[in-house]
Amino acid sequence: MKHVFCALWMALIAPLSMANAAPLDASDARFQEVVDIWLSGQEMEALQSLADMAREGHGSAKILLSRIASRPQFSDHIKDNLDRKARIALFREPKGLSGRDWTASASEVDNLAKAIWGCENYKPGDSLDYRTILSTLVEAGEIRIAMAFLLGQRSQQRSTDYTVFALQMLQNNADAFGPAGQSMAYFLMSTIHLGGGTPPIPADVKTEADLRAYIASLRSSLNGFASSGLYDSKDNRYLTPDSPRNRQRLSDAVRALPELQPLTVFCEVTCSETQQNTCLAEVSFAMARTGAFLFPFASPAQSLIDDTTYWSSDRMLGDVERMAKTGQWQDCR
Repeated sequence: MKHVFCALWMALIAPLSMANAAPLDASDARFQEVVDIWLSGQEMEALQSLADMAREGHGSAKILLSRIASRPQFSDHIKDNLDRKARIALFREPKGLSGRDWTASASEVDNLAKAIWGCENYKPGDSLDYRTILSTLVEAGEIRIAMAFLLGQRSQQRSTDYTVFALQMLQNNADAFGPAGQSMAYFLMSTIHLGGGTPPIPADVKTEADLRAYIASLRSSLNGFASSGLYDSKDNRYLTPDSPRNRQRLSDAVRALPELQPLTVFCEVTCSETQQNTCLAEVSFAMARTGAFLFPFASPAQSLIDDTTYWSSDRMLGDVERMAKTGQWQDCR
């Protein structure tokens, strides 16, 4: 066990501390009023106001408008009813023939926007300041974007320094990253081990039995489900909602994950009590097919609208229904 304990000190670093979290103008009264309008479901009024503020140079408006535009459940139903010129005018900076993403504009003056733009627009082989990017995102509470960045790096050849840093970040912010982060932590630990290194482990893992239990907890089917929406049945296949037993297991998985609470509420409000398991299983499976998973119900910008506020808003159930319909969910049955 000596080789296990030699890495313990690496897990004892302090929680991440970074530069700015949300832009300073996020608390601006006018911006907060527009956020409330958007949360109430008055989308066009809110989006037009955000576009006006973005053109005036408001950093938070730029970020929020860009994030709304990037998520299908928040914007596709609006884009579908606009011609190209109107879509560009509403969602993009008026620059060039096709406009420019407002995050690119905000990144010129704001650290958070710079981190978002950097992690979503790198090209394979680019040199990445991953420490600053990940630290800034986590400090601001942009967990969904940070996890998407980590997932995107799985297919890249990154240094051991990156892998160790990413693993420690997940371990030190386990509550924020939740089960999906645990699944990624297992991948990073395996990567370090296969490369001949010794991965850092949490301080409370003190014995070989502790280590076995910790690794088993990381690679659970529930953690994998949180990351991808696919539930590994441990017999070389993923569960599909084609039998009562599978629907029960999938619905249990949805109920077990706090980040999927909006789906539970949606099914409770939309379907009868006897239809609950089918609703949860079929909608989650439909969403997985469309690639919606990885914190599918996160607010468009977690640094500007926390998830709890978004979940309690008037618009939330409509967004969930759009995601379900996009995945070709039919109806309660």
